[in-house]
Amino acid sequence: MVELLTKKGIEMKQRTVTPFAVQYGEFPELLFGKSKNGNLYFDATAYIEQKGDSGKHSPIDFVRKFSFWVETFKRYYEISDNEMLITDENSGHIVRLQTKVYQC
Repeated sequence: MVELLTKKGIEMKQRTVTPFAVQYGEFPELLFGKSKNGNLYFDATAYIEQKGDSGKHSPIDFVRKFSFWVETFKRYYEISDNEMLITDENSGHIVRLQTKVYQC
């Protein structure tokens, strides 16, 4: 199922991204999963719920506050708006694409 969603003015695709699992032992709170097209995403909602204040912060807020950097990554790595942030249809969590700069 792929459908376009709008969350606070940001358009996102909804896709199944499961199962989420720890990829880096030193960061157990960062859970990663692959989308149907093979892109690797981390669960930004779960991370904020575990490490931050979900009443004050959200993945959408991050994109807005750091829009210059987000747009730079999108241009450099040729990432479409609809692939940067998506909503996991199983959990409803917003997940963010792991760009090549973070992959080791």
